[in-house]
Amino acid sequence: MSYMPSKKDLDWTKEAITGKSVWGVPSAGCVFTFKHDEKSFVMYSVPNPSTSEIQIGDRCAMNLIFLDYECKGKLVDFDAKNHVELLENLKSRNSNK
Repeated sequence: MSYMPSKKDLDWTKEAITGKSVWGVPSAGCVFTFKHDEKSFVMYSVPNPSTSEIQIGDRCAMNLIFLDYECKGKLVDFDAKNHVELLENLKSRNSNK
């Protein structure tokens, strides 16, 4: 991938994640979870994403890396069909801890 984020991309991403521990990206079919104090994230995605969803998700992840966040993992939730189900499944799993 030859994507290089612009300052506008990075500013938009920074604004989108500020104060959030979870960020859903519908157009990417994914959800990011954050530990801001560690500047880290995990990316959860739906199985069999489209090419467009993959590209958008990768761009979001790249923006986060350029914002000095470390990717701690990329996981596929085989029980989810879209980002809403990803969010619901994460919430459910976290409430069962």
